[in-house]
Amino acid sequence: MHLKKQNSGHCGEMVQKAHLFERPCAKSAFTMVELLLVIAIICILAALLLPTLAAAKLHIEQARCLGNLRQITLAHHLYVDDFRREIPLLDSGGWINGLWDTKLASYYGNNQSLPFCPSASQRLIAAANLNGFAGRAASSSVGTADTTWRSVGYVVTNGVNMLSTNFSSYGFNAWLCDPQAGFRNVAAFQASAGGRFFRSPSAVHSTSLTPVFADAIVPGVVPKPTDLPAADLYLGRAGLEIRMTIARHGSRPPSAAPRNADIHLRLPGMIDVAFYDGHVEKAPLENLWNYYWSDGWQVPRPRPGLRK
Repeated sequence: MHLKKQNSGHCGEMVQKAHLFERPCAKSAFTMVELLLVIAIICILAALLLPTLAAAKLHIEQARCLGNLRQITLAHHLYVDDFRREIPLLDSGGWINGLWDTKLASYYGNNQSLPFCPSASQRLIAAANLNGFAGRAASSSVGTADTTWRSVGYVVTNGVNMLSTNFSSYGFNAWLCDPQAGFRNVAAFQASAGGRFFRSPSAVHSTSLTPVFADAIVPGVVPKPTDLPAADLYLGRAGLEIRMTIARHGSRPPSAAPRNADIHLRLPGMIDVAFYDGHVEKAPLENLWNYYWSDGWQVPRPRPGLRK
């Protein structure tokens, strides 16, 4: 009897220990329904966070773009202080506003990232995308809302003209250029382009409203008050228009820029603009006609194409 009790007690103890080990395992197991519920919650949270993360990325890229423009504009002012003139319109047989980054590179420490907007730093440009580059090398091409422009020209190196290829996401306000450097047809150009050069840095009076650099699809821009905006805000061109009407910044990425906007209505999207007084700002596309791009600029009311 004593042995039986011991055996019984021993067996009972073993059974009890077995239960002790089994219960936690049973409690820690997940059912299929619980797993699916957890996965569903994670998917919902991810869907809620993705737009926020995308918006944060756009905000960071825009801040970096503004910083780039600020530094390039500072380099421009250092150049003007050194030479007591603006960047020449013509130099070494080509349009120097396409090679402004060559002139200014040493002033911003040859920082290779500065000429590129983070939202448009890709250099993948179609060779056929040549609108506005008549008479230039075939490899020159304009940019888009999310790609750079490419310009082929010549620079003087040790007294020799050297072929140079330049890329950037920004355009220089060519009405600021010094037109006297090798340019003989100033009057004819001004008549055809519908504007006037500032002639000298001292001629810029409204410094807080005169752009120097801006997001653009070409190296140099020569806007006039009668220019229509582009309907395609990704390609940014359609006949005679300000070649900066690209929806590069705003609430959507530049790849989602409208391809057929109604120019009779207010335009969506923004670009970043740097001004002669050194400040930079986000500029809604509708505001581009309110700046003084050329000497004697007359602000159109309303802007061309806008339905009253």
